[in-house]
Amino acid sequence: MTIKELIEQGEGKAHNWKVVKPDTAPGDGDLRELYHHSTRMLTWNHTTKEVIDWDLGHGSKSDQDGMNIAFQVLGSKYYYSRKGGAAILD
Repeated sequence: MTIKELIEQGEGKAHNWKVVKPDTAPGDGDLRELYHHSTRMLTWNHTTKEVIDWDLGHGSKSDQDGMNIAFQVLGSKYYYSRKGGAAILD
């Protein structure tokens, strides 16, 4: 499974990445969380594809690659950049 498939399906594992439905998801449980190793990197509404929260992780190339795939799949305007230090840009 790829990171793209994880985001599209809203669950599963791919290498060091996983998507879970948090226990604290309100309402009908549309929230999903993307983890890289044990760091929660992204939270989004799986139905609306709205990005709710993110983390920079350790600022690694794999953090950047995974997050940018997730942002692209979700149709988000955000981009994870490592130029000059890790940052989320829009």
